[in-house]
Amino acid sequence: MKKILSVLLLLVLIASLPACSRSGPAEETLPATEAETLPETIPETEAPSGIRRGTVSGKTYVSDYAGLTFAAPKTWTFSDEDELEALSGVRPGQLTDAKLKKLKTESFFDMKATEKKTGNNVNVTYENLVIAGVDSLSDSALAEWMRNALHDMYDQMNCNYLHMYAPAKVTLGSETYTRVAAEVQRESQTMVQGSYFRRIDDYLVIITITTFDLTPLPEYESLFS
Repeated sequence: MKKILSVLLLLVLIASLPACSRSGPAEETLPATEAETLPETIPETEAPSGIRRGTVSGKTYVSDYAGLTFAAPKTWTFSDEDELEALSGVRPGQLTDAKLKKLKTESFFDMKATEKKTGNNVNVTYENLVIAGVDSLSDSALAEWMRNALHDMYDQMNCNYLHMYAPAKVTLGSETYTRVAAEVQRESQTMVQGSYFRRIDDYLVIITITTFDLTPLPEYESLFS
């Protein structure tokens, strides 16, 4: 379970943060979790009814499925379909019920917006909870897992400094998300990243906000409606 869901988190980190130098231990230690073994094959599952991709028009991303609208600042650009496919191997055009029934990929990108000058970015991704084997977890258990999995991903990047914040409830648009935030430092560069998630059917909607210029996360949270 943990290794499967870590795939998406690692993709987001690779897309957001340059490789870090070797460093000392993280500031905050989380409890270790028991190692788990992946099955030899991932069972094919039915896509939940109604899942569909979001759309980008000008500087605005809209997802009717997730109930999200993101108004990107004028200096930001959205990744095109080729760039999104390169991130997770799933083309946004495949985000339909019929096509997802044939896919075994457990996680994929629907949107990525980036400010080139700073590297600040916002992603919207989906995780198939059935394929990942975590569909039976309670919301509180899922939040704890996400926090531990994120900690492991940051720690593996050997950064100079890592601080994880306690999960918090945040409203984006009209929906409530659980936010797991972290401050990560490599050499003289500091990254603040917030991961926001909520369930829809058999999927976990994950919004990731990454800032390299220490813009407070609420400033970008306010861009969602």
